Amino acid sequence: MADKLYLNSIDLTGEYSPSWSNIPNDTWRTILEEYFYKISDSFAFMNVYSENDLSPKYLDFFKNWNLEKMNLVEVNDDIVCRFKLNDDCKERLLRQDFSVHEIGMFPPRNIFEYDEKHYYYEFDELYFFSGNKLIGIFINHENMIQFENLNEQELVLLQKLDKSISIDIIDEAAFQKCIQDRHVN
Repeated sequence: MADKLYLNSIDLTGEYSPSWSNIPNDTWRTILEEYFYKISDSFAFMNVYSENDLSPKYLDFFKNWNLEKMNLVEVNDDIVCRFKLNDDCKERLLRQDFSVHEIGMFPPRNIFEYDEKHYYYEFDELYFFSGNKLIGIFINHENMIQFENLNEQELVLLQKLDKSISIDIIDEAAFQKCIQDRHVN
């Protein structure tokens, strides 16, 4: 089993290493369609314990999604509600961003905070599963995708991604070493 990271335009050397760029929408959509959608059967959002957590007052982001609740699972010390990755959810994940902001709104103290004029609702992490196995985490604010506990078949599927994407998929251990080296120096 191996762990990999996708960091767009990763640079593990130099004065400001490690550094990387934002993940472009088309790259994210390619990874969804060509990797996660081929092996995932379910997904979950950080801090979402039930379907009710998805639709606070004034927010229609998840209105009319065909969500099929599966079960609660623990991920990174968080209990989350896992949903079936059906065709409706796949299509909506491809066209939705993970942040809903009113223009000019600064993030409030709490991701569920809102009032009658403004809203801000964000998922910092999106989890993908194959059976009961966590296979990936999209970390929104870090512009990072973690590929977890990869078996040989999953590694081959990652290698088949477009070269412009696969070139920036690195071993998580290499990334950790770069961070440790940076702190030592």
